Amino acid sequence: MAAYKKYSLVFLFLVYCLTEVLARHPTREEAEENMSQFMSVLRQEQFVAGSPRFNDVLGNARAIVEYQGKGFIGIRSIFQWMTSPNARNDGVYNFMQFYTDESSGYIGIQNYDKSSKFTILFSVWDALDAFPGDDFACETFGGEGVGYKCSNSTFPLISNAIYFLDVQIKGSIFRGYISDPQENLDSVTSNQVTRHLIGEIITPHEKLTNLIPFGYYNENYRDKDTCSEAFELVTVNQAPHQYTKYAHANTKFSEAYLYNSECEVENILVALTADKKSTIYFTRPTDLGLYN
Repeated sequence: MAAYKKYSLVFLFLVYCLTEVLARHPTREEAEENMSQFMSVLRQEQFVAGSPRFNDVLGNARAIVEYQGKGFIGIRSIFQWMTSPNARNDGVYNFMQFYTDESSGYIGIQNYDKSSKFTILFSVWDALDAFPGDDFACETFGGEGVGYKCSNSTFPLISNAIYFLDVQIKGSIFRGYISDPQENLDSVTSNQVTRHLIGEIITPHEKLTNLIPFGYYNENYRDKDTCSEAFELVTVNQAPHQYTKYAHANTKFSEAYLYNSECEVENILVALTADKKSTIYFTRPTDLGLYN
């Protein structure tokens, strides 16, 4: 009996260890590499569309989330952009990078055409199929494996409004949503807020588990030649919420940082508020005579 109990405990310990290995979420370096692969695909699409060359002078920014690793089926990421059409601006990506134990993807906002047009984008790697919501379209994208993305490239985004971009999992499916514009965060934990389906993306996995918000990402994707020609843009991302069918859980940021950047803070900056609940990213030019 004692031997049976001993082997039972050993078996349970091995099962626990295996679960921990399978549930391991990415390191910062792995997430950066994953994002780099995704961005390379988007860049190629921009090249095909006749966009200007890319240049990493300004670099990239990331805000890492302190998340709870198990048991959640939804995340609510929070976006607020302060921008307007301007001849100095080209475009910016601002995404939430999310993972489950089995898969990963991105949801967020992109602007282009001198900051006059906006795209809402939801994508998942290694997917089988996708179905769009009203006013959205879904298609495949390439790279290492085939993913699906659902988007609206003429989204009527309101400057300075707050948008909740949700991701939910059920069975083998990821669902992405965007809320109506919000004036404040009063409804951030509400399941009654009006949302619009971006799309459903089907994965080859029987069941997706443990959805986590890894971090927000910013990139000026059509850079200038020098730091002094940075864009005029401010993005604010609030710490996302994780939720189940019954309740929301707060998160906060652990850090925010620039990487691959050659510029000083007067041209590009990412920062956290003291309570680590908000991250602010802005870029601005210092050579104001460039376009006069």
